[in-house]
Amino acid sequence: MTQIVAVDLDQETLDYANVEYNHQKIEYVQGDVTDCTLPDRLGEFDTILCFEMIEHVEDDRAVMENLYRMLRPGGILVLSSPFGRGRGMLTSEPFHVHQLTPEEFEELFVDFAETEIYYQRGVTFEKPRDGFRYFIGIAVCVKEGGSEQ
Repeated sequence: MTQIVAVDLDQETLDYANVEYNHQKIEYVQGDVTDCTLPDRLGEFDTILCFEMIEHVEDDRAVMENLYRMLRPGGILVLSSPFGRGRGMLTSEPFHVHQLTPEEFEELFVDFAETEIYYQRGVTFEKPRDGFRYFIGIAVCVKEGGSEQ
């Protein structure tokens, strides 16, 4: 069965989404992505999409651990985040705890068997090129243990 589970910390946001985007195959769940019990509550997934979220939480490493635990072997994680001055540094965005550097962003994915990193340039995403400054990174990662083993 194909199902989408949408998770957010804010119940009001989930209530709004459930009204505006209601579908029989979408379940809206209140949860904290840094909570170590979240994987036990939600189970495992074939694919996790995580767009523009990690910069909103202090403990990005706890987020990554939970996302990894929630992926089935061979599962795919697609995660994006804007770049900035680095972990623990203030940002100009009022709701961002910090914005990782491109190097810190890439380090988030060391546990994955495969990782492809792309950077936003205008309306497109591309592999990094020397001499360009990028504002958003997107990682496509595969957890070890897929059908090839």
